[in-house]
Amino acid sequence: MAVKSRETEKKPGSNAESRSMKMDVIAQLSGGIAHEFNNILGIALGNVEMLEHSLAEGGKATDKQLLYLEKAKKAVLRGAELNKSMAALSRQAPQTYKPININTTVGHLDAFLGGARMPMIKIHYDLEEDLWPVRLDIGEFEDAMINLVLNAQEAMDGAGNLIIRSRNEAVINQTNESGNPINGDHVIVEIADSGRGIEAADVPRLFEPFFSNGSVGSGTGLGLTMVYAFVKRCKGHMQVDTVRGEGTTFRLFFARAKGTGVEADNEQEKTTVTGGDETILVVDDEMEMADYASAVLEHHGYKVVSVNNVEGAKQYLARGEGVDLIFSDIVMPNGSGFELAKYVEQQQLPSKLLLTSGYYDAKALSPAYQVLTDNMLAKPYDRETLLRKVREILDS
Repeated sequence: MAVKSRETEKKPGSNAESRSMKMDVIAQLSGGIAHEFNNILGIALGNVEMLEHSLAEGGKATDKQLLYLEKAKKAVLRGAELNKSMAALSRQAPQTYKPININTTVGHLDAFLGGARMPMIKIHYDLEEDLWPVRLDIGEFEDAMINLVLNAQEAMDGAGNLIIRSRNEAVINQTNESGNPINGDHVIVEIADSGRGIEAADVPRLFEPFFSNGSVGSGTGLGLTMVYAFVKRCKGHMQVDTVRGEGTTFRLFFARAKGTGVEADNEQEKTTVTGGDETILVVDDEMEMADYASAVLEHHGYKVVSVNNVEGAKQYLARGEGVDLIFSDIVMPNGSGFELAKYVEQQQLPSKLLLTSGYYDAKALSPAYQVLTDNMLAKPYDRETLLRKVREILDS
């Protein structure tokens, strides 16, 4: 008989309460670190790009020099992806939720795994056609699937069968990992391995930070914690079925998205990067980030004014100077981008707003500003992404 995780959520003294407390500690620590690293990575990426374009436009760069710069840029972007995973633990990282067909990710796990794929493990796919759309951050979903596959590989000691399934289901009175009910239309993803299974006593602790039922050195103990945090952020559910000596199945439930449209791949949506002649107020307490954004925007024709805090932005706006767009960081020492948004609204200013951050306190966010975070620019950002987003907001 399969062992299932079914503890009561946040019951005093329960594993769920203990897990929640540990997650809160990890969230605070990882969120603060991620915020600082995003600024550092953003400054590094910005300056590498500025040097790259400067050399290319001057015709002075050799192919080898440009190759070195491209490698440096790729390394920074790799760091940004790792930092995004850490920020995800904080549950306060920017997410881009949109309707997707998760088969497009699930069906290409081999490519995502790359060198981490163990050749003695056979992956079998059983994916339902005409899958309902679900609203997810596709990058976070990819990370979650990779973590589950890596976890399964470790459980099979490098050899065995892994079955990945997807299906539509009208769920009736099922329960999740915390004993709470699941009902309604859901897309279900299953990752089933033929590994050693999990001891019944360990099942309630699977999603605790740093808990591992594998051998010493086999992992960080954060993989399943990150999966659990992701599923909870997008209001999904999990189930775990395991039989000692036979294997384990992780089952993820995602609510069917309203409507039927699935957004196209962002790579196909990209348009030609253009500049403009509008006036933009850049607000960022990190002077190097403000300098980078200002330089890129000025190079493409925009008139730019830069300040390093919310009060300075308010003072400039109070002069009645015409500002077409305010491009502001969210997290700053003495005031936030949300505070600035409120000021613009109260003063009935015509300026449009574009916020940027790698981390912000989503719990303290007023629903009135949800549209701002839905359209925000995540740090670290590159030149093309900045120019495209600025043009998109100005033209909206």
